[in-house]
Amino acid sequence: MDTVLFTYGDTLLDTSIEQHIKSEGKDLQWLLDKCGNRYHVLNNQNRSDDTQIKELLEKIEETVAQNNSCHFELDRKFLQDMKEKRRAEEERAKERMKMIKKQRENIRSQMNKGPFAAPGDHHSTALQIQVC
Repeated sequence: MDTVLFTYGDTLLDTSIEQHIKSEGKDLQWLLDKCGNRYHVLNNQNRSDDTQIKELLEKIEETVAQNNSCHFELDRKFLQDMKEKRRAEEERAKERMKMIKKQRENIRSQMNKGPFAAPGDHHSTALQIQVC
C-alpha cells in the first residue's frame, strides 16, 4: 500500500480533507483507492510543527515495510491523461460561461428593446402604466 501526500493542507481552511477528496472527483478517488485510502496532509503554514513531519516519516516507513521495500509510481501517461481531462473540463466550463454571458446580454438587449423599455432609456427596464 502507498500513501498520497497532500501539501498545502492549510489552504483547505474550513473544508475537511474528506470533503476536498469528494469534491475533486473520480480520478483522485481512484488514486486513493489504489493506495488503500491512505493519505497524509501537510500544513505548509506551520513549518515549525515537527509532529507532522514525524508522522509523515512514520507513514513512509510503514508503507515501505508493507510493500517489502517497493514503492509505487504513477505512469506518466496516466498523469498526462488526468491533466488533459482537467484542462478539457476547464475549457468546457469557460465555454459554458461565455454562452451564459452571451445569453444574458441578449436577454437584456431584448428587454431594453421590448414593450417594457422606458422611452429614451435603453439601460434599465421599467414598466409603464398608461391610463386612458
